[in-house]
Amino acid sequence: MRFHKHVTENQQLYLKEALTKYKKEKPMTLSEKAELHKWVAAGKDPYTNGYYFSFENGYPMDYIEAERMNIELCEQQTD
Repeated sequence: MRFHKHVTENQQLYLKEALTKYKKEKPMTLSEKAELHKWVAAGKDPYTNGYYFSFENGYPMDYIEAERMNIELCEQQTD
């Protein structure tokens, strides 16, 4: 994976480990995986999301869950 230039070496090490763990825990499609890799390459944690979506218990949604929720919300808007 090629990280963006602003991502420090320490961040890269952490993100590589987090990504490996996350991919083992979360089933995903190939397109979701590609988007996840872009997210992490930009220096973002796979256990966070850019929408600030949270589960009902208040914990932040991970990247894939938030993306799926966003797609679902967009589809509801067009129905």
